[in-house]
Amino acid sequence: MSRTPAVQLTAFSKEEAAVIRQSLRKWYKNFARELPWRRTHDPYAILVSEFMLQQTRVSAAVNYYLRWMKRFPTVFELARTPEQTVLRYWQGLGYYARAKNLLKTAQLIVNKYRGRFPTSPRELEQLPGIGPYTAGAIAAFAYDLPCVVLDANIIRVLARLSNYTEPIRTTAAQQHLHAVARSLLPTRDGRLHNSALMELGATICIPRAPRCLLCPIKKHCRAINPAQIPLKRQKRALIPRTQHALFISSNGHILLQQSPGPYWKELWTLPIVDTPPHNARIVASEKFTVTHYNYKLFVYDGEAEAFSVEQTNWVPFERLSDTPLPSPYRRVINRLLSKELNLQ
Repeated sequence: MSRTPAVQLTAFSKEEAAVIRQSLRKWYKNFARELPWRRTHDPYAILVSEFMLQQTRVSAAVNYYLRWMKRFPTVFELARTPEQTVLRYWQGLGYYARAKNLLKTAQLIVNKYRGRFPTSPRELEQLPGIGPYTAGAIAAFAYDLPCVVLDANIIRVLARLSNYTEPIRTTAAQQHLHAVARSLLPTRDGRLHNSALMELGATICIPRAPRCLLCPIKKHCRAINPAQIPLKRQKRALIPRTQHALFISSNGHILLQQSPGPYWKELWTLPIVDTPPHNARIVASEKFTVTHYNYKLFVYDGEAEAFSVEQTNWVPFERLSDTPLPSPYRRVINRLLSKELNLQ
């Protein structure tokens, strides 16, 4: 890794940028991972992948993506699908607002744009759930436009290349990163350029113990302590919380409650109560994390009379796989039903 200069760089010269782009292009063509969304230039397929990758690791997203594209191969197929079905195919990925925005975007594309995606990042940003990054990614990967794309991997690469040692989540940091990114942009081939930067951050310029000796552009890197860059604010400690729910089954059905939100709005859970039922027996427990909260879920034997018809629904066991459930509740229900059926 280069040790000099130690100063922060705000932009690369045209000559150095050209060398960096050439080195990245050659490296990427030889070492890029084979990922399913890289086999297509379809803006819909790229939109799906970008929504999934917002809060999900690549390794975990691949199977979800393949399953999704098999069920919803086109924007038209997704647009005419009921929300509950869409949520069911999203379950396990979490942050369900992404699935809802994906459905809304598909409906807008079909109804307003007659199935054709806008090509400009500014127009793309007007669609639900699409911010500057996703708009730039679609424009680059679908239309090969030379757009700035700043995902976590590219941010890390650019911060290290320019030796940016200030906190990264500030307006000043964003302005700096955009300036560095623009100085590296080619006049064409936005798809290859951004893919190479992203791949470099994912496989070589990794968060901990970066593999600097394997980096194709190491001689252009200004970072003195790359593992310390980018500088992030200290993570807030998770807040512990407890949740109580009831397991009620009868005649091959289980009682479920539609969640009022905010995290699992319109998904189904076991009926949730504020306090444990008196003298009720705990039949299962589960730990899970949602945003800033660390939950411990306790599930009790319960009674159905406490819940109105409007709040709950009796779901046949065989229909549970078709019901959108948050992952912690699906795990608990599967364990309890397996135990119950084994006892019969």
